[in-house]
Amino acid sequence: MDLLAALLRRLDAVLVVPGGPTVIQRDEHRELLPASLRTEWPVVVARTGAEIDRAIRAS
Repeated sequence: MDLLAALLRRLDAVLVVPGGPTVIQRDEHRELLPASLRTEWPVVVARTGAEIDRAIRAS
């Protein structure tokens, strides 16, 4: 997951987990997401591989 976290950081991207959370690197990204992603699924700020792993497991 650390490699995924590094890739998301480098690309300034978000991770959309089908049936799970949308993982963003910074809270400012939340307002850039389409409304459907913000309202239908949890949006979680996770910057490290461990945080991403916890966010996915918690969903």
